[in-house]
Amino acid sequence: MISSLLVCEKGPVRPVNQDRAGRFEDGTSGLYLVADGMGGHYGGEKASSAVLDGMADWWERFRVSSQRPGIVQGTEQLRDVLGRIHRSIRSNTPPGLVCGTTVTALLIAGGEYALLSCGDSRCYLLPGCFPLIPSLRQMTHDDVVPPGRQDAGKLLCAVGAGSGLQITVTTAPLPSGGVFALCSDGIYKYCPRKVIVRELFRCARGTPMTAAASGIVSAALMNKTQDNYSLVLVRFREKNSERF
Repeated sequence: MISSLLVCEKGPVRPVNQDRAGRFEDGTSGLYLVADGMGGHYGGEKASSAVLDGMADWWERFRVSSQRPGIVQGTEQLRDVLGRIHRSIRSNTPPGLVCGTTVTALLIAGGEYALLSCGDSRCYLLPGCFPLIPSLRQMTHDDVVPPGRQDAGKLLCAVGAGSGLQITVTTAPLPSGGVFALCSDGIYKYCPRKVIVRELFRCARGTPMTAAASGIVSAALMNKTQDNYSLVLVRFREKNSERF
């Protein structure tokens, strides 16, 4: 069984929210995403909205299908969706301007999951089988110029920006229990990792998702986040489990 929670806000500084986040689920399958429109460029919110709308359309077709695609086919379909959105954004962006968005998307279906990512929005996983010290895994990598180099932190790829689209895909069996957290940099750059670990651990142990999300967002605000912020929590468990 799957449960989830979504937070997407413009934050205390930015006048416009260029983030978009989505969650679509039916109890055993789900599609979740965070898209962070490129700030300082043309129409970042248009790019992130295009990703959200395209993903929502795909989910609706998936939801009503009598023969749902497996995780591999579903992942390829989502990659194609992002490719079409990438080309559409490029064709509708005025010459000389840049319009783009990051995306991190999580698909859960048939006891498996797939992650698709482009840019620097992140997905974390706190597995359900806890060691003495909970171990948080960053499941995506940041497509940015590394520290110590000129333009460090600059995006290397984004949906809608650049001639080619680079989507990183990971698929694996869904682990038994645990929590995924998808977030934009307005969260992870300002919320200490130890707070994310603590709140996801509490969430996995049965704390209401609203309380866990509040703990993460409050830490980011306390550290004066300068950006829009988005957070999607996804908790999963076996149908007959009584852990939660």
